[in-house]
Amino acid sequence: FFNLVGASISKQYNIPLIVEVNELSGYERVRDQVMISLAKKIEKTIFTRASLIVVVSNFLKEKIAEMLCSDKKILVVPNGVSKKWLEQTISDEDICTLRKKKRIVNKKVIGFIGELDHWHNFEFLVDLIAELKKSCGNLVLVIVGDGPQRERILSRAKERNIGESILIVGKVPHDEVRNYLELFDIAIIPHSNEYRSPIKLYEYMSIGKAVVAPATEPIKSVINEGVDGLIFEPGNKEDALNKLSFLLLNPQKRKEIGKNAKIKIAEKYLWQRHSSVILEKFMEVCHET
Repeated sequence: FFNLVGASISKQYNIPLIVEVNELSGYERVRDQVMISLAKKIEKTIFTRASLIVVVSNFLKEKIAEMLCSDKKILVVPNGVSKKWLEQTISDEDICTLRKKKRIVNKKVIGFIGELDHWHNFEFLVDLIAELKKSCGNLVLVIVGDGPQRERILSRAKERNIGESILIVGKVPHDEVRNYLELFDIAIIPHSNEYRSPIKLYEYMSIGKAVVAPATEPIKSVINEGVDGLIFEPGNKEDALNKLSFLLLNPQKRKEIGKNAKIKIAEKYLWQRHSSVILEKFMEVCHET
């Protein structure tokens, strides 16, 4: 938003401009927005001057195409992971050590990684765990991250009498994040919106975790339901419960889904591959103009 300088320099020096778009002004987002009308005008100027616009979802492509009355220079490239992330390995011994350290030995783990912000709908997530605990007593929710919703999460867990089943790890060094993800039996995304391509989705899948996520368009474009992940109707607690329960009761299916997810990420969602796609499209657009 308001990033007019790059577009101005591009015009002044006749340098091609590639703009990456993860969100648009005026739509639901984590942070507050100000001067939306001005932001929209600046956005349109930037998009008009850009040689190539790279967006993370079809929703964003459609909205920008409406502004420009054309989609010729708009390319959809979802998020992904690095090849290094995919190839990194953690020993079983290290995983066992971490489980002992966090006191979750012999526990079934549903895991989440990210900022503890209201955006992620943690009340929904805690309520899911409370319901699942009725049939899976050794279940624990592991949250890797910190933020303003920390106390609200713990308070909600206490209200639902599952305080002992919520482990908030807090922030960890980036090079240790993958170690914690290995603790997960199931990885969950409780909430997303119609335009966001959650990076955590690709991180979960890249290390072979069975993912349960809301059926937004960007997520549905990645997950093949029942093959490399499970999706639920956004905000539908019963649907999410059914998907989580199924995976908890079927460890072999969890393993199969996780394996398929990892293969898909390796084939389609590496940053290196995305870079090549962007450069190819850029050359094509430049040739046409």
